[in-house]
Amino acid sequence: MQDYSKIQELFGSPLNTVPKPHTPFKWQPWHFVAFAIGGYLIFKGYQKVKEEYFLKKNPKIKTLNVTE
Repeated sequence: MQDYSKIQELFGSPLNTVPKPHTPFKWQPWHFVAFAIGGYLIFKGYQKVKEEYFLKKNPKIKTLNVTE
């Protein structure tokens, strides 16, 4: 471990004036989870809006259901 005088000798100034290093953006696991949930909600919302829009425009169009 470095003592204060050695650190000051290496950096040439007191520690409170030395800028902190900047770490670039790192992907965290919660980022992937958030994007997956957000993408799913956007996809389901798109499906719902599309279904309601086409059913109101042309009621003769039937949507495809897997259970039928």
